[in-house]
Amino acid sequence: MEAIRTYPLEENYLVHSARDNKLYILNETGYFLLMRMRAGASAPEIAREATEAYATSEETARADIDRILEEWRRIGLMPGAQAPSRLEAKPGSIPPNRLDAVDVVRHYRLPGFRFSVRYRHGAMERLCHPRLSAMETGASGRIDSELAIGSDGALWRVTVDGRETCATPCSNEAKVELMIAVLKGCHPKLEILALIHAAVVERNGKAVLLPAPSRHGKSTLTSALVDAGYGFLSDDMAVLDLHTGRVFPFPLGLSLRAGSWPLVQGMFPELGALPPVSPSDEALKVVVPQGARVVCEPLPLAAVAFPVHGPERPSALRPLSMTELMVQLSAAGFWAPLHEDGAGRLLDLLRAPRRFRLEYSSLEAAVKLVGRI
Repeated sequence: MEAIRTYPLEENYLVHSARDNKLYILNETGYFLLMRMRAGASAPEIAREATEAYATSEETARADIDRILEEWRRIGLMPGAQAPSRLEAKPGSIPPNRLDAVDVVRHYRLPGFRFSVRYRHGAMERLCHPRLSAMETGASGRIDSELAIGSDGALWRVTVDGRETCATPCSNEAKVELMIAVLKGCHPKLEILALIHAAVVERNGKAVLLPAPSRHGKSTLTSALVDAGYGFLSDDMAVLDLHTGRVFPFPLGLSLRAGSWPLVQGMFPELGALPPVSPSDEALKVVVPQGARVVCEPLPLAAVAFPVHGPERPSALRPLSMTELMVQLSAAGFWAPLHEDGAGRLLDLLRAPRRFRLEYSSLEAAVKLVGRI
């Protein structure tokens, strides 16, 4: 079998496959099967061993093993299916055709970093610019870096100061690579351990991560926390450093959809005068709150809380196991290079902070619960 690494997760195991650079979670039975396969045992041999270990018939054990192996081949954990290609577009990706070619240069500024982005495709400008829009400036002044993103008709390509850093058919992957280029411009010493789709706030010099899928109220909750005095590091992306384990700030502003505007208007009066930045069906505004405490230095990680809102939901902090944490992170969305023992380092980093499912019915309740963390 190809090189894999395994890590204990309480009663389960995390598996990193170098074949497709993915993470998998196995229970004890799956781990037993994987270890015996790695040792060179055949399916019939493993079935006989399972008969003794799990008090089942050899016929049942063999049927279960064949089913599990077929599933592993389907998802790419086992040889027998072609490994996913980096040059294979993912569902929902914008095709890199040239029917929407443009040549638009926008200028942005983050603390300590001024840069421009040349958009060579209208669809990519509409995908990337909204997240950067609150940082847009005029074209005058010094530029630290010139970025570009566009397509050649077959692949999306990202360049940094004329050097290509990414060529992919997946528009979201190209967008992530562009954001990574911006991140590294802001933090030249940063070596990324993981990017998590999460807001980040600060309390008492430490970071609290709030991971959640899109359209789950993460930005609205972050707005309430910032209004309550929490420091602001990021609304959309938690950046973990490989060497220090600290959370690096990426304060691009709060991205607020139309449904959130009535809830946060009293917190940020400037929101009403801002024009929407997204041409999508649901309007989007990005605001850098006036008077908010924007944190610019990396912070140690104190807690991870997954917000879940429901009108009738009892407010509670529910502790999570490491297995539950990894499942929830997968649902929220995260990306990790997984170089060397990156998966092990990520697990070690996430074991120390407090881990919760944050259930709440109102913003006031949520702010109080985060205060308890």
